Amino acid sequence: MNTEALVQMVEAFSRRRDAYIADALNALRVEVPALVDPTLWRLLVATTTENVLLFLDVLANGIDPQTVMPPSSSIAHTKGAVRHGIPLSDLLRAYRFGQKRLLNECFKELPSISAADTAETVIAAMNISAALHDRVTEQIAAIYAEEAARRVRDDEAIRQEWIAHLLTEPNPDIAHAESVLRYRLAGTHLAVEAWVDDASAAAGLHELVPMLRTVVHGVDDVLVVGGELQRRVWLRLRPRADIDLAALTNKADSAQFRVALGRRADGSDGFRATTRTAARVRELAISAAHRPQVVAFDDVASVALLADEPTELAAFVATSLGSLADADPRCELLRETIRVFLATNRSYADTAKRMTFHRNTIYQRVQQAVEQHALRLDGECMHVVLALDICRWYGAAVLRSSAAASRP
Repeated sequence: MNTEALVQMVEAFSRRRDAYIADALNALRVEVPALVDPTLWRLLVATTTENVLLFLDVLANGIDPQTVMPPSSSIAHTKGAVRHGIPLSDLLRAYRFGQKRLLNECFKELPSISAADTAETVIAAMNISAALHDRVTEQIAAIYAEEAARRVRDDEAIRQEWIAHLLTEPNPDIAHAESVLRYRLAGTHLAVEAWVDDASAAAGLHELVPMLRTVVHGVDDVLVVGGELQRRVWLRLRPRADIDLAALTNKADSAQFRVALGRRADGSDGFRATTRTAARVRELAISAAHRPQVVAFDDVASVALLADEPTELAAFVATSLGSLADADPRCELLRETIRVFLATNRSYADTAKRMTFHRNTIYQRVQQAVEQHALRLDGECMHVVLALDICRWYGAAVLRSSAAASRP
């Protein structure tokens, strides 16, 4: 490689370097208009100047491009771009545009230099330029990604702090909270808890908000917090907004996450109420042995509202179900049969159809529950229905253990 030719080319170009930088900045205004942010303009001027100097230094002094770091102004400008929402693609397009333009301007000096073999000089300059461009843009992309991730963490922390303020302070600063969260507290709110049972399915949670927008008809504002394995979403709803629970169940099942819906409620007090009920429904869904995909507060309110009294729940279950409250597989099968039997208005045929068993099997199980466990199904059975629902949702927490069941 003819290094002397590169040196002479750089020296010749340097005489009009400042004019070139001014022209390049004007060209960038047209080529990448997103970068023309008044608050970032001084940084853009600095990074353009320092990148030109870096290119000329590497070209003239034989510096290995792989040892080069982006100028400090480029790092600052990249972080500023993240703060101002400028896409990484626009930054990288500016670097490609600048590299091409600068190289072409340098080549205009070749006819005036005395060194021989113009073709060799062009090839050498292009190879060095390409290596330098790859090195710098790879680092710029990494800096951008790191800064974007940091800002997401910071923004998440700020949202968490202000949500905690709304949930715990007796007189929260509503106006400031709305400004920070970009979420209005007047109107009707619905809290949604979503989580995965298996970390390998965590990617599905990224579909949560778009999914909710398709199945909840009438959403004005959305607020989201959470991590990799769980998310909490608040939806500000229009009047008469409706939810397609069947569609939500299908989509959640496909994405492999589970969902708990709170109770709709109004205003800042409603924001707190729907948050509490969604959290309670989530706890209920997690404790349920049948692992429901989607649970709405309205469907389990009678059971969910009892969550704070586990001892009383267990006592109520034992009183209502007797030995059928024992924690063993046979009793679990009988409890589920009786639950469906009562839900179908004591129809053996409908129960058999719903549970996909023969009618005679259902009849035998009902008789076993009545005769072997002294379960009374004559007359009004609301206490039995409630006790069976409590068993279904709370499981072992309200059932008698084998040891307790065996005591006289």
